[in-house]
Amino acid sequence: MLQTLAAACSFQEDIKKSRFAAHAAPVASVAEAMAFVSAHSVADATHNCWAYRIGNAYRYNDDGEPGGTAGLSCKP
Repeated sequence: MLQTLAAACSFQEDIKKSRFAAHAAPVASVAEAMAFVSAHSVADATHNCWAYRIGNAYRYNDDGEPGGTAGLSCKP
């Protein structure tokens, strides 16, 4: 049985001179997931990696990081 979040949540951590931010929320559709990604992407960030899973369908994006190292690890 798949689990889901009860509410949106965020976490941020600064390591050396880099800031890492994570945002997550329950979504019911691809459109809702992509709207969440758009709303939480930072225009001047070096990378905005993301992933979503709705049922058995999922998609992720490494946004310029080496393939499979960022977005894929976000995939629930």
